Amino acid sequence: MKEANKYLMADIKNGIIVAIVFFIVFLLFVFIVSANPRFAVFINHGIYLPKPETMTSVYNYAFRKGEDLDIWTYSEKNFNKVISKKYFYQINSNNMEDVNEKVVNYYKELDESEKKLFAKNIDINKIINANNYYFLKETKKDSRTFLIIIADCSSRKLYFFNVVD
Repeated sequence: MKEANKYLMADIKNGIIVAIVFFIVFLLFVFIVSANPRFAVFINHGIYLPKPETMTSVYNYAFRKGEDLDIWTYSEKNFNKVISKKYFYQINSNNMEDVNEKVVNYYKELDESEKKLFAKNIDINKIINANNYYFLKETKKDSRTFLIIIADCSSRKLYFFNVVD
């Protein structure tokens, strides 16, 4: 009987060690993924983008509701991969007004300090033109929650305008 208990205790210890190792690996994975904005865009909006050369977070909402403004700069090769994806559409005369309206609505939601940062980093007339591309995803039909990404071909930058309501 003592011999059986000895093996049972060894099995329990091994099981606990395996569970702890699995839990630590899981926590590391969650931490790495949650710290990467590329994965957040993929998880929240279903688009996977190549790694940019630089990522700049101009401002972010703190909790639950708010606005984000992020700017990602790409190499020419990776930028061309981005705009060739099926969910990016070229801005044209048929959709320019709608794209502009979304960005203007986004701007209206900002507080004064965010408006100053926006003006410092973005020229709407430059980015909303027929040479550029956009991605739009509205997550709630009856809400102001949306993500619009403007792909500026002249600077190879993506401008992420994200509103969570």
